[in-house]
Amino acid sequence: MEMPAYSNNCDDFDVAADEINLINLQIFFRDPQTLTVTDLENDRWKARLVYSFPMETLGISSIWAGYGESKATSSNTSGLTSATLRRVFDQSFELEEVYLHLGASINLQLTARYSYNINYELINISDSDLKQFPEKSASRLPGLLNTANQSNEDINHTPRASVM
Repeated sequence: MEMPAYSNNCDDFDVAADEINLINLQIFFRDPQTLTVTDLENDRWKARLVYSFPMETLGISSIWAGYGESKATSSNTSGLTSATLRRVFDQSFELEEVYLHLGASINLQLTARYSYNINYELINISDSDLKQFPEKSASRLPGLLNTANQSNEDINHTPRASVM
């Protein structure tokens, strides 16, 4: 059984802008305006049962199944003097997810100096709760800040291969 946990925090940071380019709109400021990214946090844990077995003299194979949970937050604030623009840029997100995963890997030692790893994992997000303020992003926001670009996909296929 494996049970890793991860916690990531990022320092807040500011960006000063003397102009903002939106879709079909360019805004210039007399004095530089500040945009701030805060509360960047990501916590997750997972537990998985792993079964490994030898493949004669070639290497080892493993299969696993598991369960995990994650939580992520982020906020954007601004020192914009225009209340209308401030409403567009000020927003926050909180995302909580529960997921199941299945996987398999093959580690081959075909030569004395190199090992080969082939890995596949299927991740199914079984429950997702996104809280955002405001509930709908302004349509003119850049892609990074616009939630319309977020996918509703709930299955991830993650194949990997490496030579060591």
